[in-house]
Amino acid sequence: SVPGPRRRVLTRRRMSWAGIALVLAAAAAAVAIVVATTLGGPEDKQEAEGGPAVTELQGANDFDPLSIDGVNEEHPEEVKLAVDGNPTTAWSTETYTVDNLGKDGVGLYVDAGKPVAAERLEVRTDTPGWDMEVYGTAADAPPDSIEEWGMPIGAASSVEEREEVPLDTAGKLRYYLIWITSPAPTPDEEDGGFLVHINEVRLLS
Repeated sequence: SVPGPRRRVLTRRRMSWAGIALVLAAAAAAVAIVVATTLGGPEDKQEAEGGPAVTELQGANDFDPLSIDGVNEEHPEEVKLAVDGNPTTAWSTETYTVDNLGKDGVGLYVDAGKPVAAERLEVRTDTPGWDMEVYGTAADAPPDSIEEWGMPIGAASSVEEREEVPLDTAGKLRYYLIWITSPAPTPDEEDGGFLVHINEVRLLS
C-alpha cells in the first residue's frame, strides 16, 4: 500500500514543476515582447503593429535644373545624410541671399528602388519655416526639369522640425522629389542668408 501513494505524490510533483516551467516560459516571452516594443523606434520598417510601413530608400540626389556641368549643384556629397537614418546629420542647400532663391526652386529626390504607393512623406529638419512641394514619378529615371515631374502630389508651408505631408500618388511611384520654393533664414542670424537642411526623409504607407 505504501508504493501506491508515493508514486502518486511524485507524479503530482512532476506535474507541478512542469506547470511552473510553462509559466516561466510564458513570462519570458511576454518580457521579450515588451522589450522589443520599447526599443523599436520610429526608424523601424513597421513602427508598431498596425502602424505605418516605412519604405527602405535606395538613395537620394540633389536637384537643381539650373545647374550646368556640376556648377551650382546643391551639395551632392551630402545627399546620403538625408536617408542615413540619423536625424542629427543633414543635407543642405546652398546659402542664398534672398528668400525666394532667385529661381523657381531647388530640391532633393529620393529613390524607393521600385514603384510604391506612399501615403505620406516625412521630413525632419533643423531649419524649420521653409516651403515645399512634393512631386513623384514612376519613370525608370528621374526627370531633368521640374515641368517633367508633372503636378505636385503634396505640399507644405512653414515646414516644422518634423513634418508629415499627405500624398496623392494616384498609383505607385519610384522617385519622390522635395521641391523647395522658399528657404528658411540661416541658423546664424548674423549671416543673413537663407537655406534648408533636410536631416531625414521617409516614405510612409
